[in-house]
Amino acid sequence: RRSLQVIDKEENRLSHLVENILQFSRGERGRLELNKEMQPITPLVQELVDRFRPLMRDRELVVAVDVYESLRVDLDAEAFSQMLVNLIDNAVKYSPAGEPVSVSVQDRPGHVLVSVEDCGPGIPESERQRIWEPYYRAEAGEGLEIAGSGIGLAVVQELARLHNAETSVGESEAGGARFVIDFEAHREL
Repeated sequence: RRSLQVIDKEENRLSHLVENILQFSRGERGRLELNKEMQPITPLVQELVDRFRPLMRDRELVVAVDVYESLRVDLDAEAFSQMLVNLIDNAVKYSPAGEPVSVSVQDRPGHVLVSVEDCGPGIPESERQRIWEPYYRAEAGEGLEIAGSGIGLAVVQELARLHNAETSVGESEAGGARFVIDFEAHREL
């Protein structure tokens, strides 16, 4: 049973890595196209978080939703999934075992903010612009060995740009990192 769990986890990790590489490659060649449609964002976030829960056996995944169901975003569901999974995956990797990872959706005038926060070492202010560059990897923190290719955040930023959304990173209340994707919101009448 333990072996099957390890194989399943590795298969998910490799699939995620391959998808990131494919998206990054398409973006580099200018062939990345989105199939956007106006849709409520809250159910998508909830579905992605629910899919991620089995991979977080030793961590708590907290979801805070502060969005009306009538709030809609023009987005490509697959691309959005990749963005959010990349951010959650990084938060899980950099957070100490047992610490929560928080995903929130917030309503701001004309905007929907999707954020992922962790309790890890955070990102020094001097590196906050560079982390979006392909292949750049910030220091993981003392004693941490973090696997990855260094393209996940570049993919997030490119997919956000194609959604006319903005990405940012700051410090979470717990001292870790807080990543935000800022989408333009549309309210159904």
